[in-house]
Order: sequence, then C-alpha cells, then structure tokens
Amino acid sequence: MFVYTAAYEGALAAENAVLGSSKPRDYSVLPWLIFTDPQVAGVGIDEGQALPALAPGCGQMSRER
Repeated sequence: MFVYTAAYEGALAAENAVLGSSKPRDYSVLPWLIFTDPQVAGVGIDEGQALPALAPGCGQMSRER
C-alpha cells in the first residue's frame, strides 16, 4: 500500500508544483491490499458506505431465485 500512496502523492505534488495548483489529497479511491494467501484487495468504498448513498428509488437485488 505504501508504494501506491507514494506514487499518488508524488504525482500530486509534482502537478501542484509545476502547474501552481493546490489540489488536496483524496484517498477515497486508493487501492489497498493484504499480503496473505490468498491475497485480499480492494478499492473505493465498501458496502456499508455505499448503501446510505443510494439514490431514492434504488434498491438491492436479491441473488435468490
């Protein structure tokens, strides 16, 4: 995870320095991983964060038939 964070922050710092912008860091879409066997990884928000953000009228689909 440190490699992805360093690459993201380095590119952001270079862009801010060269272009004179002041974009803040946004870690909401930074990939994460756990080095286990099997490996576990993710990116973005999880189900618990996504459900409250559903637009009115949207719902979940059941996998049952």
